Amino acid sequence: MSEKYSINYDHVLPDGRTLGEALAGPRYPFDPDKCDWYVAPGETLEDLMEERCLTVPETAARCNLPPATIQGVLTAKIAITEEIAAGLEKGTGISSQGWLTMEQDYQRQKARLDQKQQAQRSRALRSAAAL
Repeated sequence: MSEKYSINYDHVLPDGRTLGEALAGPRYPFDPDKCDWYVAPGETLEDLMEERCLTVPETAARCNLPPATIQGVLTAKIAITEEIAAGLEKGTGISSQGWLTMEQDYQRQKARLDQKQQAQRSRALRSAAAL
């Protein structure tokens, strides 16, 4: 028999923060120059929706945001703004600052990796031209 477990992100911890706020807080230090991946905030939202068995329209209603906005966040076609972050906080229990931090981290890491990839392509083209 298999049981389904769910996580209550609204659970209040002894320090007064919700579990969602704690999870969106500071991350373990890492060296971004050695990291070759990034996580879009939409992936976190998708995980939360799956855990809570929510559809895009249900999530949109909980967040008081249009379904197109939720879909855009899920596909990383829409960046999380303060307005969107406020709605996501209402619907998920993760603080708006947590969502904004996720977005900033994502954009910074994506730009760094895009720049690194462009530099590698340029080096490859220069090497090929030298032949």
